[in-house]
Amino acid sequence: MGTVTLPLSAIAPGNNTDLIQVTVNDTNTADRFYDALLLDTAGQTVIYSASGAGVNNLWLTEPDIGLDLGIVYGSGADWDQSVSVMSDVPVASGGPLAVLPGENPLFVYSVQGAPAVTASYNPKWLLERLS
Repeated sequence: MGTVTLPLSAIAPGNNTDLIQVTVNDTNTADRFYDALLLDTAGQTVIYSASGAGVNNLWLTEPDIGLDLGIVYGSGADWDQSVSVMSDVPVASGGPLAVLPGENPLFVYSVQGAPAVTASYNPKWLLERLS
């Protein structure tokens, strides 16, 4: 499977009756699929997927000047013991996470248990915005 653009045809802004249905076809009829994850490819996406025990804490840092994406760090404890976990990040796309005026929804998914999420934002003014 690859990229699927949804909706397949234009939907009027006032239409609240259309729906998109996901069907999984498998030759093993005993298989059950409980989750379908649809990602916005025009937004920012970071997927962390460790094959071992993983880490307790993740940090997505802002990119340095000249880079498109920041580094993803992980640690079993706190920031001072974190190391890069980019080898466990199969997908990082859409640029750095951005906060825009208004509502900024953040989707976090965990296979086991509800993840505890803390977000912090340090506002900055870039001189390049004026040029």
